[in-house]
Amino acid sequence: MKRHIDNQPLAKTSDLVMFNFGKPTRARLIGGALWLVEAYDAANDVWVWQSESSQAEDALESARQLSLGMVYKSANSPKW
Repeated sequence: MKRHIDNQPLAKTSDLVMFNFGKPTRARLIGGALWLVEAYDAANDVWVWQSESSQAEDALESARQLSLGMVYKSANSPKW
């Protein structure tokens, strides 16, 4: 099992939802508590963090709208 420098196990993805409407995006559950929303950067072949949420519904809607090229703001989004 891979570990961080502090000898803690790396967080594993337990659930993953992919969207590929306009651009590839995904929402994935990390460590059972945090949903990360990421968009694929084909030029650099990496997934780039876009947002995070503790709520699956917010993360999935954010990923879906990001894939469609829309901007999604949930009730829990920061106001900046």
